[in-house]
Amino acid sequence: MHEGATPTSDTCKYCGKEITPAESHTPAYECSTTCKDCGAELIPLKPHAGQFECSDTCAVCGEAITPAKTCEGEFACSEACRYCGKAITPTAPCSGEYECSTACKVCGEAITPAKVHAGEYACSEACKVCGTAITPKAHSYETCKSIDSTTHKKVCVCGDVLIEDHSWVEATVEASPSVSVEPGTKFYVCPDCSVKKGVVTVGGEDETTEPETTTSEPETTTSEPDATTSEPEATVEPDVTTEKPADPEPAVTTQSGAVTEAPKASGGCGSVIGGSLIALLMLPVLFSVSLLKKRDEQ
Repeated sequence: MHEGATPTSDTCKYCGKEITPAESHTPAYECSTTCKDCGAELIPLKPHAGQFECSDTCAVCGEAITPAKTCEGEFACSEACRYCGKAITPTAPCSGEYECSTACKVCGEAITPAKVHAGEYACSEACKVCGTAITPKAHSYETCKSIDSTTHKKVCVCGDVLIEDHSWVEATVEASPSVSVEPGTKFYVCPDCSVKKGVVTVGGEDETTEPETTTSEPETTTSEPDATTSEPEATVEPDVTTEKPADPEPAVTTQSGAVTEAPKASGGCGSVIGGSLIALLMLPVLFSVSLLKKRDEQ
C-alpha cells in the first residue's frame, strides 16, 4: 500500500509513485509561501505586511521584507524613527533657545546647557536670560535710611525693601560750640542707619531727646525811624509888666517948718525887678521853641 512521508505528501515514500495526499497543504501563516508540514511551496493567501511602513520584517510571520518607506525622525535632531521608534542618526544636533536652556527648542529632548542659569543679582529668584526659577542667595541690604524715631528702611540692590525697628547701642556725644549736651544725658545710636537719640533721667524716669545743634546766626537790628512827631510847644510869652513910676508926691510942710517927703507908692520898683527876672528865666524856653520851629520848617 502506498504511503506518503507526511499526510500532505503526494508521492509514495517507498516507490515514489504519485498518490493522493491524505491531507491538504497547510501554511503556517496566511502569508507563508511553504507548507508547514512538508515544506512544499504554496501560494500565500495574503502578502507580507510590516507593522509600520518602514518595517523591514513581516508583522505576521517575521520574515524579512522590503519596507515601503525608510525610517525618518519627526525633527531633524530626532534620534528615533517617527513611525517605528527605531534608533536613527539625526541630521542636525539639538539646540536650546538660550545658552542656559536644558531642553532642545525643536524636539524638547533634554540637553546639556552651555552655561548655567544666573540671576541679575545674587539674590534674584529667576534667571536673567531665560526666566527659569533658580535658588537665590540672601538679600544684601546696602542702603539703610531712618523713617522715624522707631523704624528704618533697608533697601537691597535688587530693590527689595525691609522695614525694621532701630537697634540702639550706647554712643558718646561730646559737647561743642555747635552741639549742646545736657548734664546726665546718655546717647544711643542705631548702627544700621546712624540715627542718634538722647535719654535724660528726670525724676527717676527717662525722657528721650535729640542732640541739640545750635547754629549761631548774626542778629540783625533794623533801626526804624521814631514815629513820634514832636509838636511844637505853645509859646509862652513872658508877662512883662512895665509900670510907670508914680508921680512924686508933693512935699508936706509941717507946722514946725520941717519939710517931709511924701511916701512913695508901693510896688513900683519891686514890680519892675520881678518882671525882669521872669524874662530872664523865659529866655531858654523861647530859644528852644525857636529851634523847634526852624527844624519843622526845614
